[in-house]
Amino acid sequence: MDTSSKVPPVIKTCNFMTQRGKMVALLSVVWFVVGTAYYAHRGILQIIAVPLLFGMLTAIVLSFVWVFGDWRRVGWRAALPFLICVLSVVSSFALAIKVRQKIFEWSLPSYEAVVRQMLAGKIAVTTNRSWMPELVSQARFAYSVSAWRETNGVLTVEILTEGGFPVKHSGYLFCSGGVIAPGSIADERWPARRQLKPQWFYITN
Repeated sequence: MDTSSKVPPVIKTCNFMTQRGKMVALLSVVWFVVGTAYYAHRGILQIIAVPLLFGMLTAIVLSFVWVFGDWRRVGWRAALPFLICVLSVVSSFALAIKVRQKIFEWSLPSYEAVVRQMLAGKIAVTTNRSWMPELVSQARFAYSVSAWRETNGVLTVEILTEGGFPVKHSGYLFCSGGVIAPGSIADERWPARRQLKPQWFYITN
């Protein structure tokens, strides 16, 4: 016996999530992958990640508005697109921080090997900041290595590993003194920094 005619129309037409909600969920999945990869190691993915982030922020606003319009038709499921959006953005940033830390830990031995050459005097370092292109291939992910000594003799090594536009750089900074002194070259170049472990800092602008 065909019982389809006995099913209320609202149930027959009610999907688990609206079509636009599914599109938002798909966008959230794409953002989670791209956003996590980009913020874990900034680079060429900026071309995709930045427009995608604006798309996600728009989707968050729209999906919040849709909750009120779709609630009577699908109930609590109307809130799913909004929740998925928010969860995608928050979790991608949180995961990116952990991935970035793992990348640093994996790359650190190569950075320390570069620093040891300077500390041992195999590479001369003066108070003038000098680029050392010959060391780039020795430091993982690096595209620029420079070093200098502060007037108090503290060795500072700058290893840039990430770039972007218009002018965006980030990487790691070694400071033999363990503390970046106010007014020092490192302090003026990298006011935005975060200490990762003794003598090592994550730097960005």
